[in-house]
Amino acid sequence: MRRGTKEQLELESKGREEVNASNLEAHVAYFCSLGEKLAGNPEEKKACDYIVKIARELGAEAQVHEFESYVSHPVSASFT
Repeated sequence: MRRGTKEQLELESKGREEVNASNLEAHVAYFCSLGEKLAGNPEEKKACDYIVKIARELGAEAQVHEFESYVSHPVSASFT
């Protein structure tokens, strides 16, 4: 027997209905169109915004937590 509130069960059902080859292909195509999504870059924010948008369209609550951090993106490294 499935447990959860009526709202939770309805959200799960709606989410399952959205999982199909066409929708998955569209999501993957969008993420690929963004290119490299390094932490802190504009492409990462676009990907995050997209996920939040889709979640909210499905009726899910979505919250993004942002924080300050040092992120290094070395181009190359070597030991001598």
